[in-house]
Amino acid sequence: MNKDRVLTGKTKALAVITIAYALNPLDLIPDFIPVLGQLDDFIIIPLLIKCTLSSIPEELLKDYKSRAKNLNIGKRFNLTTVFIIVFWLLMILWLIDSVLKQIR
Repeated sequence: MNKDRVLTGKTKALAVITIAYALNPLDLIPDFIPVLGQLDDFIIIPLLIKCTLSSIPEELLKDYKSRAKNLNIGKRFNLTTVFIIVFWLLMILWLIDSVLKQIR
């Protein structure tokens, strides 16, 4: 993003704020408050993403989308997804096995 001079400072700032808010463990409304704690994440993050995308010029966004389609990452994505699912299934099985050993 730094090399592209077409993006405005506003767009870059919105992108940084969006990523920072999504990764930040602190929320405007803490997650332990039922419903409202999760609701702020479901409202604020999509709004920030929408604001960021709307601040990108239409021609530039089309160019980025066409370049992304040409990357051909579909197969790698599928293998990565399978790896992550298998990893978590193994972790769950290990956890169940550990709990069952403690019970016996």
